[in-house]
Amino acid sequence: MELLRVWEEVARELFIQGLSISAHNKTKGEIYIRRAISTLYYGIFWYLKEFVEARGTKIKEYNAHVTLRESLKAKGYEKASQYLRELHLIRKNADYDKFPNTKLGYRNWKEAFEKAYKLFNLILKEVQR
Repeated sequence: MELLRVWEEVARELFIQGLSISAHNKTKGEIYIRRAISTLYYGIFWYLKEFVEARGTKIKEYNAHVTLRESLKAKGYEKASQYLRELHLIRKNADYDKFPNTKLGYRNWKEAFEKAYKLFNLILKEVQR
């Protein structure tokens, strides 16, 4: 959990820096916010990978993102699996696409980070119950 909090802290710092930089250089600020989204995702990904492996499921590198979600679901964490899928879609949008995907429920990268951060916390809440 301590390492997860470091990932979270770095993501929040990148987000804050991105907002600040955006006032002077929109493109550079956007890059920071996109990195913040990716950092949130990978922080929770590695945390959940250890979580399910500690409960007897080995997550192999091939197709690890899907396998992790399926493992969570199989262990009774359906909502966490669903939230992780949503967060994964936001992360992929931030990493690979030129513009925010409004179909995912946000209009800009600031809103994308805020949604990603909400999902991050919902996932934690689900697996800590």
